[in-house]
Amino acid sequence: MVGVAPTVNRWKTPETTWLQVVVFGLACLVLTRIIRWMDTGGVVPEPAGLLVALIGFLALMNGLYVWLITNGPLADEEE
Repeated sequence: MVGVAPTVNRWKTPETTWLQVVVFGLACLVLTRIIRWMDTGGVVPEPAGLLVALIGFLALMNGLYVWLITNGPLADEEE
């Protein structure tokens, strides 16, 4: 399995663990909404939500890419 992202080759079982990465990305996005909703009054710095959202989107895109090349439509079909 060869992908554009070099990190895919380092995964032990990308066919099953891509979902954990996607869930982590979604959890980061939910955490971003919670940070904004609570408006902690200066306890959390303003750019914290932006950084957590960036990490969430990157994890989400990485997980979806790994799914595409392992189980999705871009997977190599073995005959």
